[in-house]
Amino acid sequence: MSRTEKVGMVGLVLVATLLCWLRFPDFLPHGNTRYIEPYGDGYKNYAVLEYHVAHDTSYQEYRGMNYPFGEHIVAADGQPLLANVLLWARKKGWITSNRVPGVIHAALVVTILVAVMALFLLLFAFGVPFWIAGIAALGIVFLAPQMARMSAHYGLGQVAALPLLFLLLYRFQQKRSTGRSLLIALALMAFALLHFYFFVLLGAVIGLWHSFDFLLSRVRPKNIGWRLWHLFLQVGLPALFFYSWLFAPDTVSDRSDQPWGFFHYRANLSGLLTSPAQPLFRWIDAQIFPIPDIDYEAANYIGLSGMLGIVILAIGIWRGRQKSADRPLPGSERFMLAMGGASVTLLLFAFGLPFTLPGLESLYEYLGPFKQFRSIGRFAWPFYFMVQIWAVYAISRYRQNLIWPALLVLVAEAWFFQRSLDLRLDVVEGPEGEHRVEDLAGIRATDYQAILTIPYYNVGSDNFWWSPEGFILQQSLWIGTKLGLPVTSTLSSRSSLGQAWEQLQLVTPPYRDPQVLGRYPDSKPLLVVWDQQQYDMNPDKYQHFLPDLIPLYEASRLKLYALPLSSFRNRVEAVQRQVAAEIKALSVSPRAAIVSPTGDTAYYYNAYDSGDQGSGYPDGAGMQFRMGREFLFFDDTLSFATSGESLLFSHWAFLNRDLVGRVKIRITERDADTDAVLQQTEYQLWEKTVVFDPTGWGLVEIPFVPAGNKSRFTLEFRQRERRQLWIQWDELFVRPTGKSYYQTTPNHLWKNNRWYLKN
Repeated sequence: MSRTEKVGMVGLVLVATLLCWLRFPDFLPHGNTRYIEPYGDGYKNYAVLEYHVAHDTSYQEYRGMNYPFGEHIVAADGQPLLANVLLWARKKGWITSNRVPGVIHAALVVTILVAVMALFLLLFAFGVPFWIAGIAALGIVFLAPQMARMSAHYGLGQVAALPLLFLLLYRFQQKRSTGRSLLIALALMAFALLHFYFFVLLGAVIGLWHSFDFLLSRVRPKNIGWRLWHLFLQVGLPALFFYSWLFAPDTVSDRSDQPWGFFHYRANLSGLLTSPAQPLFRWIDAQIFPIPDIDYEAANYIGLSGMLGIVILAIGIWRGRQKSADRPLPGSERFMLAMGGASVTLLLFAFGLPFTLPGLESLYEYLGPFKQFRSIGRFAWPFYFMVQIWAVYAISRYRQNLIWPALLVLVAEAWFFQRSLDLRLDVVEGPEGEHRVEDLAGIRATDYQAILTIPYYNVGSDNFWWSPEGFILQQSLWIGTKLGLPVTSTLSSRSSLGQAWEQLQLVTPPYRDPQVLGRYPDSKPLLVVWDQQQYDMNPDKYQHFLPDLIPLYEASRLKLYALPLSSFRNRVEAVQRQVAAEIKALSVSPRAAIVSPTGDTAYYYNAYDSGDQGSGYPDGAGMQFRMGREFLFFDDTLSFATSGESLLFSHWAFLNRDLVGRVKIRITERDADTDAVLQQTEYQLWEKTVVFDPTGWGLVEIPFVPAGNKSRFTLEFRQRERRQLWIQWDELFVRPTGKSYYQTTPNHLWKNNRWYLKN
């Protein structure tokens, strides 16, 4: 660069900084006290860092949720690079935890500046004129799909990851040295420590770029050794680090190997070529033809200038190669072709290809660790940046008369895109306003061991989705951070199925002693954070807690209670005594038929005890089947079915096994005479599981209101997983809702398909 150009580069940094200040006007005055997204994933990602910095002692573990198990800081989406640097600084006494929001916001601004400079330097190195490269870099960054991630997924919002990697790989192509390979490895590790998706995304870019660059090389036999060595330095060393830090010490053996979403969270042409943020496509959608809705993970719009650039580049390179086919490719074009091959390959993967093609779905089973990256639409991001680089390079070289109109379109689209993103900061306040939590009714953190949330939330096992409503998530994590109390709920990634099973026993109606209580270090009570508004919407789910709650604080919506651990055992015993008294009043003898207080026989029951298909619930025989797509397990007419009067279908299933909770159960009602379908409903098993037995069996209850009288019903399991699953079920019982039925066995008191232990 000339001296003037170096001064201009400083000016570009200042312009980018000014644009960030205009785009994020409240980052400076309120950066440490307000939040971009005060609910959901957004606030959770702040809260994880705040708790980790304030209360954790390990650089590897996050203990703020999923008490008493905790979670690895990576799985908790804790941006471990930022979190652990801040934790180290806090241990040194240099900062306090209330600096976390400001650091997150500063990191988002820094990544924009780095991305702009990386793209500028890359374009300038390709021969793009200085001012064109500068304006283009600004437009490309502010139009980047990753900018939308700044609304909640701050680690994924690191927009500098790919531009910086492209620049480093181009410098490596110019001069292959160990130092430059180590710099690439350092960048890969740094971004992976902000969000682990970057490890696979950037690692795949590096590996594919080497592959395509090798194919374009004219000295292939001679460069295999050094290329493999540098590939090891660039990707292998970070892989060894993450294996030793993340995977090898992991004691959890039941994380799902097939997270839900691979065939859903993917890219598509609509998301690539259109954007609802742009006025042009809103007009087309309203006036010409409807544009399909674009899923969040599919929003990877490449821009009108990007589309134009692809065409111009293809024509220009083809014509150029026709004239000089015997000459080696210039360094910039060779790099762009190799990186283009890598980005197009990843784009096809982002589309789900070839796994979504008919007949090729089974190939998904051979993806190995890549199955863990369910949101594959993100693999279209390299294509976005490569297309924009192609466009600026091609138009400035082959169609100079179009470069300024193309830049104007790019900047305009970036402006409209930014207008569509709400990145303002919001206030988050706890229940006490200006006071400390400890000042509320004398609440002291040392009196409690953890927080129990009502409603309860547990997300991450990919088998059960008890999603949090924003208020309870925010308040529980806010109070937990202030008090230094962990939360028993969890909102994490790839968490343990077994741990989720134990946690859910804690909040469902009393049935067996929750096994997780045996893992608690002492007998201190739980602090219950209670959202009255959400409770009122479904009181039957949590009203069993009410008699044991000790009031501490009450606001319009939020309540705080103390809950003694002894109450869990007391409630189980109370239910057992109640059922025993009801059975005694009916004079039900052991091994007697099912009876009701009114002598009603309007029910259907199948214990599946006649077969030898496998172990059942709670003992004896049950049924099991290795199913593919669907399996019919009930087909019969229910003579007691009456139009408009609700029935309750219940059965036990073994659900503490990966992927089984995602199996669907379909109930179909047919006219008994004509076999015409009257109605049909379908649920995933996890949605209707109401009892979680420590043995791994769950009671599934599905209410159903018949449309006809004496209808024929079919029940079938259905699943869309890419492999066969073992399904175990037992004790199918159908009864009119609101009626109770009893029986007794040598070991159990039976009421409405629940098997209470005899004292």
